[in-house]
Amino acid sequence: MIAIMRSHMQPSSFRLWRKRVTGRNTKHQHKRDFALGRFKSANQK
Repeated sequence: MIAIMRSHMQPSSFRLWRKRVTGRNTKHQHKRDFALGRFKSANQK
């Protein structure tokens, strides 16, 4: 993923992306705990 992003983005955009995604716990759905269920907005019926 990193190699793809690095090759398709400008260097400054790549640095900002890496800063944003590094250290994220819920980057992948299988790491998220769905014991409480999925999020649903109060505006939805």
